Amino acid sequence: MSDILGKNQQTTPVGVPVTYYETCRRIEYLASLGMPQVTPYTEPAKPLVATLPEPRELLLGEGTPLSSPSPVLLPVEPRRTVTPSITSTLRGTCRKKPELERFDMDAAYAAFIQRLEQKLDEEEARNSKEIGSASPLQ
Repeated sequence: MSDILGKNQQTTPVGVPVTYYETCRRIEYLASLGMPQVTPYTEPAKPLVATLPEPRELLLGEGTPLSSPSPVLLPVEPRRTVTPSITSTLRGTCRKKPELERFDMDAAYAAFIQRLEQKLDEEEARNSKEIGSASPLQ
């Protein structure tokens, strides 16, 4: 097999597309140039919480605890989610996109209405200027 391959060619595992390795090399190259590793869509790191397992006696109801453990509550920020549309794809399933989980429908709708109102105001101003310039006596 080494006779068939050239000096610069690599052997890749069966089933792994060549573009995978090209993409890996491209990412490594961009990272070496200083490409940011965190993007606006990168999920923030979750805080690590160390928990101890419950003693077996407490789980079975035997004995009494020496001190009552106080529950540790982490602040949970409200999360708006958008249910993915039911669309059949070739694979039958699709991956959840993080931007859909963070999408704020109310804000998007408000921005859309605001843009429409601005366009209407511009058209009304343009029409009033055209009507005003055409109305003087000739």
